[in-house]
Amino acid sequence: MSDPGDEAIRRAGPEDAGTILRLVSQLGYPVESEQGQAACEAVLRDPHMVILLVEAEERALGMVSLNIRPQIHHAGPVATIDELVVDEICRGQGVGTALLREAITLCRAQSCQVMDVASAHHRLRARDFYLKRGFEDYGTKFVLELGEER
Repeated sequence: MSDPGDEAIRRAGPEDAGTILRLVSQLGYPVESEQGQAACEAVLRDPHMVILLVEAEERALGMVSLNIRPQIHHAGPVATIDELVVDEICRGQGVGTALLREAITLCRAQSCQVMDVASAHHRLRARDFYLKRGFEDYGTKFVLELGEER
């Protein structure tokens, strides 16, 4: 990464789909495909979704994807981090922290009551990242794959 402070954070647009897919693929998801492109375009059009990119010298260093929606039991909007990824060449340099700070600011401005994130058990660095930034290990996420009937 360049000198601290040289990076800029902005909202992603349709022209950023390739960059977004490149970053998300670094998490191990096979998204650089037609299906991934279509999903990314749908997220960028969805009014409940926000993707923020951090850039320096015209290169994307990381991104965070947020789902902001009303939720009954919180009696107001909540934010879910769907993806937060920092380019592997600049991890550990504060990019993720800067993205998270900007995401929190944006969500507070939209009166979100809570921000949550799920992370797989094997992502120990991600778990530590969130815990060090005030997130609490609050529960368990249950997942049912719907690709084929069981």
